[in-house]
Amino acid sequence: MERVFEEFLRNFYKLKQDEFHHVKSVLLKWSAEPVGNANLDLLPEMLTDITLRSDTRTVIIDAKYYKDALQEYHGARKAHSGNLYQMLAYLRAESASGRNARPEGILIYPAGDSEIDESYLIDGYMVRLYTLNLNQNWKDVERDLLSLLDGDRQETPV
Repeated sequence: MERVFEEFLRNFYKLKQDEFHHVKSVLLKWSAEPVGNANLDLLPEMLTDITLRSDTRTVIIDAKYYKDALQEYHGARKAHSGNLYQMLAYLRAESASGRNARPEGILIYPAGDSEIDESYLIDGYMVRLYTLNLNQNWKDVERDLLSLLDGDRQETPV
């Protein structure tokens, strides 16, 4: 189901938005150099689920498909740390490419036990955690997905 969710989102953005001329998965390069005889081929690939690029913006979307977007950690409900670390690696790699302004990241989950719409500035990158309610009218799903790309929402805190 995760693959279906990811492909749905990628195809939706290809068809329904017109700000970004580039909508596809992108293989990012590690900013790494071998030390001694280290083999760079041992580093895992960094393949984004969805990268949207315009002349002025890059948005990386990582689609996750869990029963709950939050996990239990020492008695508190928290975001999945691995998802945030992965997104930050993507954002750093994209930023190092020098294509355009600082990239933005969105971790999107289907709404399950949690409904979330939170934005954070992490290491200078705007990162949004969002749950999409797939159990609503199609027009509302469409509106919600298109509003995720609204640059006005992604303001940098002072």
